[in-house]
Amino acid sequence: MAFFSSVLKRLSRLKSLESDNLDTPMKRCLSTFDLTMIGIGSMMGAGLYVLTGTVAKNTAGPAVILSFAIAGFVTLLAAFCYAEFGARIPQTGSAYTYTYVSMGEFWAFLIGWNIVLEYLISIGTLLAYTIVAAGVLVLRYEPAEALTIVDKHKNQDKIEMDFKKKDETSPLKREDSQSHHGGEVRKEFNGCKIFRNARPGTIPAFAVFIMSIFMFTLAAVIVFCGDALAEARFWVIVIVVIFGSVVLLCFFVLCIHYQNTSIVTFKMPLVPLIPSLSIFCNAMLMMNLSYMTWVRFAVWITLGMMLYFCYGIRHSKLAVSLEEDNNDLNRYYIMPAESPCITNSSVDLWQPQSVTTPNIYGSVSGDEEESNVKNKMKQL
Repeated sequence: MAFFSSVLKRLSRLKSLESDNLDTPMKRCLSTFDLTMIGIGSMMGAGLYVLTGTVAKNTAGPAVILSFAIAGFVTLLAAFCYAEFGARIPQTGSAYTYTYVSMGEFWAFLIGWNIVLEYLISIGTLLAYTIVAAGVLVLRYEPAEALTIVDKHKNQDKIEMDFKKKDETSPLKREDSQSHHGGEVRKEFNGCKIFRNARPGTIPAFAVFIMSIFMFTLAAVIVFCGDALAEARFWVIVIVVIFGSVVLLCFFVLCIHYQNTSIVTFKMPLVPLIPSLSIFCNAMLMMNLSYMTWVRFAVWITLGMMLYFCYGIRHSKLAVSLEEDNNDLNRYYIMPAESPCITNSSVDLWQPQSVTTPNIYGSVSGDEEESNVKNKMKQL
């Protein structure tokens, strides 16, 4: 049990923000319109002009316009999710950075690994959209104290003061107390013992996980059993009703929990509807991909999991940094039992005192302090 707990802790470890990530000698002169046009330009590659005719001829026909409209709608839903993720973390970066800081290392690796894949096939993009949408749901139902992003270069008191200042001056500040009950079940439904005794945010996170799984299975049934569904066969209708009921039940569980409203920047509207709809639309599009795309995706994911669990989980920069910090904490001097410094135990910890603070020798210079330390060590 301890082994699984240790592995889970490694998978969910969070990356600290670097305070100098935004430092740049370049002048920030791009407006919102400029950035929007750059984003559109990066999405519109040569494939848009090459595949339009192919899709119109072989697949959609005149409905190719409708196909682009559906794809645009799905992208819009993903854009809302990315916007809230980006607003939560005041640093530059893609979904990889956002996920690493807020959700954990494993999910960040999964997104980063598939970002590489999204330049071979589109399933990588859709999977990234899905994880981001699920992440928005999980974080929206986390307690406010669990969402404090720590900057390791900034004093913790300064972080709390800045957070309170932003919260007081934000035009999005709510007068209700939902921000203090994020992840807790609403008072009208706290009669259930499971909901009442669970740690805030645990049940919503579990509901998001179950809902995502059944959304994918429901999408698979709709796509691969479309003919049977069109003929209204009993067995496929029963499956659709069961899977759909589980999805609706999980969605209801999310609705009866308080959301964290302490976000002081952009908040996506209509949560949990928009992220849930984004997950289902992405699942539908993924199920319509060819089987060879899924084969390549399975091979790519398998290679990624082997790489992560055999090497990355122990040698990532965050793992190395945490190990160095632990080693620094374990560096101390052990005094013998007969030392005059011992008071209540047989072993005591002793470190050289700073030259800037008074000590048992009085206020001394740096050289005298170093000499005193050496003499003290010789006596031991």
